[in-house]
Amino acid sequence: WFGPATRRQREDSIAVFADALDGERLPVDLRESGPSLLWALHMGVLLFFLYDDSPGQRRTRGLIDAVVDLAVDMRRIVTSPLLRPLRRRVIGVLHDAGLLPTPSAPASA
Repeated sequence: WFGPATRRQREDSIAVFADALDGERLPVDLRESGPSLLWALHMGVLLFFLYDDSPGQRRTRGLIDAVVDLAVDMRRIVTSPLLRPLRRRVIGVLHDAGLLPTPSAPASA
């Protein structure tokens, strides 16, 4: 899911997250990076699931419950204007590392 041969599947999966965020009021930087960040979180949970040897994948189910709650809480936190500089810094670091798509240029006035 991470190599060039699966680019199309990865893009389709990220598009699902983009559709899920479509009705949310988000800052532009989060609207652009949010789908990729959610996809990465999804991949992390999937990796955890693959190695979860607990009965009935109990630990994975607990992780999913916690991650959903955390994501809802984080949405409130990361959209705070007070955290905008930190949010932009984190997104910039991830972008420079090639882990997020190139941000759109700001619209000219």
